[in-house]
Amino acid sequence: IDQPSFSYAPVDVEAAVRMALDRRTDITRARQQRDINNINVRALRNNTLPALDLIGTYQLQGQGGTRFNRAGLGGNVLTVVPGGYGDAVDQLLDTNFPTWTVQLQFSYPIGRSAAEAAHARGRLELQQTDAQLRQLELQVATEVTNAALQLGSIQQRIEAATAARELAEQQLEAEETKFEVGTTTSFFVVQAQRDLATAQDAELRAILDYQKALIEFERSQETSLNRSGISIVGGGGGGFGP
Repeated sequence: IDQPSFSYAPVDVEAAVRMALDRRTDITRARQQRDINNINVRALRNNTLPALDLIGTYQLQGQGGTRFNRAGLGGNVLTVVPGGYGDAVDQLLDTNFPTWTVQLQFSYPIGRSAAEAAHARGRLELQQTDAQLRQLELQVATEVTNAALQLGSIQQRIEAATAARELAEQQLEAEETKFEVGTTTSFFVVQAQRDLATAQDAELRAILDYQKALIEFERSQETSLNRSGISIVGGGGGGFGP
């Protein structure tokens, strides 16, 4: 029976944790939300500060219609100057009657305003977001570390299973040799064959468990890495084949 081949590559746990913290989408979303809350807090704080606004306006006017020049207030009409809508438009285009206004507007919040309450709520939300981000980072680091430790534990299982299988092969070979020279019976040969089959099954199961643990280790760094073509730190060490 062909035996499965297996190779183990040591896993760099620190590099894997750094990659997970840098590339996992849940961490990225949490950091983006933290940045948004931070921007909102700065904007809300500006609303609580005194404000000095400079306001300027510029207007153009056009006058049209017939003008009556009188001799004093309420006096007789001396002259009549004809005019109409066209005169008003011409004056507007020629900027004959510009009007400028400039003003300073100062505002200062008195007492605990709604802006201060909103700023306080924003700061509380930012603190909560920071705490959630730190908790998530710790959770991710723990998840990656546990997955790496699981790989190491299964690798030791594989080594033990391989040693047991090799010993079973030697025992079967010895029983077959003794059977050929007539110093043992077929019962012991069959028993040795069963022991070897059991050892081979245990070794194969350990290798399959390693493959599952390797997938979990990759998933702990980034769920969609394989689909996006991003490499895995410490991955690709295990395998079996003919």
